[in-house]
Amino acid sequence: MHSFYIYIFALALSFSAVSSPTIAEEFAIGDCNAASVETGPTYMSGPDCLISWVDNNQLQTVIWSQVTEDFEEASLHQDGVTSSVLTSSYWPQLVDVDQDGWLDMVTFTLVGARNGPFDIFFYDPAINQFNHAGPVYGHTLERDILGYFVVTARSGPGWVHQFYTVADRELTFLFDVEPTGLGQSGGQFGENCDVTVGYQQSLQIDDILSSNQIPDGEAFFAQYCDTRSSSDRETRAEPLQEDRASTDRVPDGTIFYCVLEGSTKAVTIEYAPHAMFYSYGPLGGEAELEIGGDHNLIQLRPRVADDGPHSGDITFPNGAYEYIVYKNGELSAEGDTSASKDAFNGGLVVYKDGDRTAPIFERSCIPERSYDGLFSSPDFQ
Repeated sequence: MHSFYIYIFALALSFSAVSSPTIAEEFAIGDCNAASVETGPTYMSGPDCLISWVDNNQLQTVIWSQVTEDFEEASLHQDGVTSSVLTSSYWPQLVDVDQDGWLDMVTFTLVGARNGPFDIFFYDPAINQFNHAGPVYGHTLERDILGYFVVTARSGPGWVHQFYTVADRELTFLFDVEPTGLGQSGGQFGENCDVTVGYQQSLQIDDILSSNQIPDGEAFFAQYCDTRSSSDRETRAEPLQEDRASTDRVPDGTIFYCVLEGSTKAVTIEYAPHAMFYSYGPLGGEAELEIGGDHNLIQLRPRVADDGPHSGDITFPNGAYEYIVYKNGELSAEGDTSASKDAFNGGLVVYKDGDRTAPIFERSCIPERSYDGLFSSPDFQ
């Protein structure tokens, strides 16, 4: 993953000289959020683009590269220096698959009329890279209430549920449950329900229950041996889908991001040569307010304590209003901040008509959903 200090270094230079190009400009890679692509029956086509998101105060970036042939397998190239390159049929979903607090990537490639491989790329924060686990084949990927991963695949006129566990960012296959099988498992929860380990290695459901491998085995098998369609029966599993309300995808060039407390809105500051852009709006939606300004029109005041992290504030003027984003420390009436050793502490304050004593809007950032590549950079000394 790229640290994006190159953005900050270029930003620092821009106040005294011509700025350096960003990674996206250097490699002619655009923002996936703004990319023009075509969606076909099996894959998207279009230019390579950047997918960026904020995760635990870090900015993660992956270059998405289009596939060139039908049914091309997903792959991820990582060299540990520049951005990772993901080649896949569609943009990945960002999901915390192993529930370790970090977002992973999940892709799907349609191969048959309905089935295809799910490729899961587990993020490992210790090495700042992804681990490719899989693929697993089916048409639905879910998580059972007991934590098992359930991959449902079409099998002739019926279907089969495949069960996995995850540990150390690896998937381990447990067994299959086929509701419309041959009844080799005893028929306790369905006349033809089979439980197998691998191909034709049948298990008796009674044996699994007696060995206590599954805490609520009777309810478990009764559910997955049910031959009714999923729309006609209750479910005990949730699809592994990206939660747009809690996943912070951001534009390429983001140098500051802040989800505001008690709100579904976020503030994003993007950097471009000779200008910076402020946007405010709902998560994953269109911006309600955008302010763009030449670097000479924007007031940036980084501050450094002797024994603390970097802090500061940046002001975007907009008519009678001033939109001030700050990092670490409370904003005084004069607009100053003081550094602190505490975790991420920042926010947004809006003033009108130059009155710094009575803000018309003030809200703090949610620390774990914020990112600062502006004030925390060592390039601001």
